[in-house]
Amino acid sequence: MRKLLDAQDELGGDPGAEELDRLVDNYRSYKLNRRKTLPQYFTGRTIKELVEDKLAALGLVSDTLGARSLGGHRRWAREKVNRAILRLLYLRYRIDEKLSRKHANQRVIQRYKSELGKSAIQKATRYAEVDK
Repeated sequence: MRKLLDAQDELGGDPGAEELDRLVDNYRSYKLNRRKTLPQYFTGRTIKELVEDKLAALGLVSDTLGARSLGGHRRWAREKVNRAILRLLYLRYRIDEKLSRKHANQRVIQRYKSELGKSAIQKATRYAEVDK
């Protein structure tokens, strides 16, 4: 399983509300009901709380799910947090530093290639509204 990135270390502190809004604006998938709670991870929510929120949004009760099923939901939450961190960094490079899409991707890949893999990083940063 891939390592859970620590937002404090990777982003130099928690992103502000403005940066989280920019994330939601640039990636439409964060507007889905079950993913609206994901940016709350950066305001002190734990992975367990994110899983509970996701299950509630899907209409599921965690007490009725088995350990294997809950493990899948926990993995989903970890991967989504990692993806959000990568996307926040990508948007910082694209918007704040005004790098091209290619150069912004290269900077993120150089930083996390050994931990997450090149293709996972490229998939995470794809489809940003800023690139259209």
